Amino acid sequence: MHLDADVEAEPIERYRQGGYHPTHLGDLLKNGRYQIKHKLGWGGYGTVWLANDRDLSRYVAIKILVAEAIHNTLEAEILKELSLGPADHPGKKHIVQLLDNFEHEGPNGSHPCLVLELLGSSVGTRAEAYKSFRLPGALAWEISKQTLQALAYIHDNEIIYGGKVQMVFSK
Repeated sequence: MHLDADVEAEPIERYRQGGYHPTHLGDLLKNGRYQIKHKLGWGGYGTVWLANDRDLSRYVAIKILVAEAIHNTLEAEILKELSLGPADHPGKKHIVQLLDNFEHEGPNGSHPCLVLELLGSSVGTRAEAYKSFRLPGALAWEISKQTLQALAYIHDNEIIYGGKVQMVFSK
């Protein structure tokens, strides 16, 4: 069964054993440390939520992966590896930081959860703020520069990025 909705959202049929974790505003994760506040997005491998880290009094993003991904910890491993790279590299500050990771048991299985620093809006959302739906040249140039610095940092740490969902260690 496939249901259509006016709001773009993940497919409801993926809320099954091995699939997405049913998450609600106010839910508490990791023994009450993280409280879910708002849905930020979704993809084929999970949903992303704004959460309040109640231990450190700050907002974070929590990526709750599908339970089928429980044995695929590659993303967390890559982010941990990148956190160990040289602090003086100009690209390091443009790489999202993994703050914590844990497993959450739910009705659809055990879900890997990645706690990430909270970032700003997407480039697409920023572009939508302009009448032309295009970024001003100076801003587009700065975003391009930061992206290239981040890619150089990833490459210098011997990690190869091969597409939207494919990341490979070369070490």
